[in-house]
Amino acid sequence: MPLWLSQPAMMLAPDSGRGRDARFDFYVENAAARHGTAPPVFAGLAECPDTDHPEAETLAGAAVRLALLDAPPGAVPTRLYDCRSSPSIGGPAPSYKLLAKASLDRTVPLALHGQGGTETIQAILLRLCEGTEEDGLTLLSGLHWPVGSERDTASHAASAAAAALISPFPPLAGGYRLLSAAVTRHPAEDRAAALATVLGEALERSGLAVGDIGWSVAQEGAADTPMVLSAVMPDARKMRRTMRRGIDLGCADLLVSLRELSVTLSAGTPGALLAAGNFMSAAALIVVPEWSIAEG
Repeated sequence: MPLWLSQPAMMLAPDSGRGRDARFDFYVENAAARHGTAPPVFAGLAECPDTDHPEAETLAGAAVRLALLDAPPGAVPTRLYDCRSSPSIGGPAPSYKLLAKASLDRTVPLALHGQGGTETIQAILLRLCEGTEEDGLTLLSGLHWPVGSERDTASHAASAAAAALISPFPPLAGGYRLLSAAVTRHPAEDRAAALATVLGEALERSGLAVGDIGWSVAQEGAADTPMVLSAVMPDARKMRRTMRRGIDLGCADLLVSLRELSVTLSAGTPGALLAAGNFMSAAALIVVPEWSIAEG
């Protein structure tokens, strides 16, 4: 029995300004009433200088609550993969703070961080390794909250959160069938070789060949991304988001791209999501859209 990833929900902090936007309401029922169950983007939080400030969890908690709108009635996630790519986040307390922001008191958190933006794919790989014997609903959250000099360089635009459900049954609103995932280490100067290696591992696990992949999305932030993708996957359609293009959103990056680009995907066409972040990490995820917004 396969596993599915629901259509990601996302929250983007505004790229300038300070303080809250008083017009934005984080309560999910109001957000759903204003924007529907799968909004393309929310811009409601300005930056906050400290990683462990509650605003970080508020941003992620809003994305989580929106993702939960795709859960079956009464279903509660058994666990949360709390993925964070900000280097100073550590310990379990932020994960429990996130659960409180999302009003989840029966969900067990597992924190993943310090993997250069590949945390969300690593979480999906962990879930795939468990197979379908673990039949509960899993919540996936990715939060990128730059701090210190990174925040000064990236500005507010790099603060982002995204969330999705991993489920042993198809999402109610459609989503992506998870075929395989792979993670590897790589020399920082050879991203093309790293992506080729990790893509090959993911394809082998999925039973597909590189020619079967119809589209690809890579983590933003590196100027050589188009060249790297052309070298690794010469025939696949190379796709990039328009929102925050060129800005690395860490472990939320690929989920944000997937949410925006879903309107252009055709159901049944396999695709690859590729990440080659800092700390010599690279990851690949092979998915098949089971539903296309463009096709209704």
